[in-house]
Amino acid sequence: MSTTPDTNPTPTAQAVRPHDAHTLRVADLSVTFRGFEGTARVVDRANLEVGTGELIGIVGETGCGKSVLMRALLGLLPGTARVEGEVSFDGRDLRRLPPRERRELILAHFNMVFQDPVGSLNPFFTVGDQMREVLEQAAKRRGRRESRAALNQQARALLAHVQLDDPERVMRAYPFQLSGGMNQRVSIALALSTDPWLIVADEPTTALDVTVQAEVLALLQRLVREEGRSALLITHSMGVVRTMADRVLVMYAGVVVEEAPTAALFSEPRHPYTVGLLQCVPRLTGQAMATGIPGTLPNYTHAPSGCRFHPRCPHAMAICRERRPPDFAVGASHRVACWLYDGHQ
Repeated sequence: MSTTPDTNPTPTAQAVRPHDAHTLRVADLSVTFRGFEGTARVVDRANLEVGTGELIGIVGETGCGKSVLMRALLGLLPGTARVEGEVSFDGRDLRRLPPRERRELILAHFNMVFQDPVGSLNPFFTVGDQMREVLEQAAKRRGRRESRAALNQQARALLAHVQLDDPERVMRAYPFQLSGGMNQRVSIALALSTDPWLIVADEPTTALDVTVQAEVLALLQRLVREEGRSALLITHSMGVVRTMADRVLVMYAGVVVEEAPTAALFSEPRHPYTVGLLQCVPRLTGQAMATGIPGTLPNYTHAPSGCRFHPRCPHAMAICRERRPPDFAVGASHRVACWLYDGHQ
């Protein structure tokens, strides 16, 4: 099945070459689904910008629309979803491109690491089979044909690049023969096989123990810092984004309620929801008990008028119930969607 093992595999040039500068912009992106009870807008006019070499964290409660937003960027939503707004890459609106051209651009520059590494791998094929298939398709899109030996060499190099010991053994293994951490590294290797500029990591460490979590997150950070890639990290862990992210987006009920550089967000959170999230984090010092946020996420089919957070907000005013707040600038690169900052300088 494989060629003679390379005892010291090194990453291929395509795996580590510096990436050109790119920009991804999302403007007023909305995603709606139609159900028996009516239409649910699960992402509501989201804005986002990603530059080369940035690692951006996206946080919020389960069900707040983080994963739907990311899948909308990558064109992974089902046909029942209605997507509005603009998603542009280097000034080209992806949603206005012909379907084939849009698909090729996304495949060439973006890839995703899913939450469940075992569920995202095919249990009926070895890791080597799956690596070769993805690498072969990537080569065809670039107009090249690769031999099996070349594909094996690239696969071993990528597995070594994500710090898997004995890549040859891993290639012969089926996913169920590997640990959760090893499967997640395989998933990252598969994502890297297309040499993406942007890696979308959707809760990539949920099913892993703490030590393996740290290793996988360190790997993701290295891919951004050393190789000129960019990453969007979806997570529930405020500790993870604090140590890894350059900027943080906070989502509530489909709305980006706050965006700021990481240090600014943690030192001076502005939106009442962000403040509540940080108060939910236990403190090792024992100086204060972690508290929760009263209430639950709203029903998207019957979402609250105005600010979607107002039913749970301790600072809610009449205008919060009537009008959705725009994004207010409250500092350098810090914006917050809250009427408390109307006119704030």
